[in-house]
Amino acid sequence: MSWSVQIPSGLSPGQYQVAAVTSYTENGTANSTAGTVGLQVPYPNLAAAFDNAGVTSNSNTNPTPGFLGFDGIGTTYSAEGLTAAGLSPGATVQVGGVTLTWPDAQPAQPDNVLANGQAFLVSGQSNQLAFLLASNNAPLSGIGTIYYTDGSSTSFDLAAGNFWYQSGQNGNPAQTQVASINYANYPTGSSGHTVYVFGVTVPIDSSKTVQAAILPKVNGSVAGYQAAMHIFALGL
Repeated sequence: MSWSVQIPSGLSPGQYQVAAVTSYTENGTANSTAGTVGLQVPYPNLAAAFDNAGVTSNSNTNPTPGFLGFDGIGTTYSAEGLTAAGLSPGATVQVGGVTLTWPDAQPAQPDNVLANGQAFLVSGQSNQLAFLLASNNAPLSGIGTIYYTDGSSTSFDLAAGNFWYQSGQNGNPAQTQVASINYANYPTGSSGHTVYVFGVTVPIDSSKTVQAAILPKVNGSVAGYQAAMHIFALGL
């Protein structure tokens, strides 16, 4: 026996536990059983879930007291450096056969998602799902899930290189280097150290229509200099 669950209108995106109690009679004896199941309410798009500010302007590298930035200690990409490297706000980027859009966000405002099991609506057909991403402090990887409109699903491996090093160096996976930025911003000014943004594609079933994607559950915070996987864009 199976049941369908209708998500209530206005329920905020995120992870919920659904509890159910079933009452039945067996051989004249009344019984009941209870259980819970996890439910993911998807965000309508990636930008709706932006929860980290990874870019600052050169003129304001420490915008607020205790600013965490991209890595938990206030280091960020430079807005001017990104623009010089071809990643101005709203710029389009080719990753594999997919066109992605760099976040159209102002400096020091949320512009990426820290991958922590969030679900997103993604509609269409393709043979690949593409990402613009990078990690801080260490290369990271995890398992995500694609859901199709026919009710089936498949998992995928997603890896992100540490933004401080080139693709394939210092433990970084070999992946597309979308941009090389001549310097990052420390809270005190330019780092003088080159940083990178990466592009990754994962294979999906092109005969099916994608309905949603769930990011790997890695780490939802950079506080305390914790490593995290930052997703700037995704698409088919």
